[in-house]
Amino acid sequence: MVYLNYLVIITRKLFFDRIMTECKQEERKVNCTCTYDCHRRGKCCECLDYHLAMSQLPGCAFAKISKEAERSYNRDFDYFATLVLKK
Repeated sequence: MVYLNYLVIITRKLFFDRIMTECKQEERKVNCTCTYDCHRRGKCCECLDYHLAMSQLPGCAFAKISKEAERSYNRDFDYFATLVLKK
């Protein structure tokens, strides 16, 4: 559990410090790779906060591995780690 909490903190720090210096929601909404349609689409800050609070990663992380992985809607860290190790 400590490792998971550490991973969540590091992921938030990397995301907010390096990626989200500007939040261009409309541009991000168009380019969002997540197939699940929700009110957080294109709002990366909200999406990441939501998923990390549930010990998950957002769909865009899985889409970079494969479309099938993203479409499974399994957002668990363990599933993501399994997919990464298979590559």
